[in-house]
Amino acid sequence: MRFFQTYKLESDLSSSQAEISRLEAEVKASERRIETAAARVDSYSKASVDAFNSLLPRHDQLIKRYSSSLPRHNQLVVQQNSIADAFNKAFTAHPYYLTI
Repeated sequence: MRFFQTYKLESDLSSSQAEISRLEAEVKASERRIETAAARVDSYSKASVDAFNSLLPRHDQLIKRYSSSLPRHNQLVVQQNSIADAFNKAFTAHPYYLTI
């Protein structure tokens, strides 16, 4: 049973890391689009300002999704670390070789 739990945790952690990485990439791409658009915006043109402002809600949504995925990911990391600590504590007390 313990093996299955550890395997599931590793699988969940891997999936979570992939999701975090994907969201990070999306946020960075959105930031680049916003920076590019900001450099081109004509502050005297309502259409130009509106076009720039239309990029912001999606960016905010991406940041919220990224931020909301972090607590679950961090919880999985803490669980993984506690299993690793327990394993290390259990096996570092035993030598890997026998003296005769």
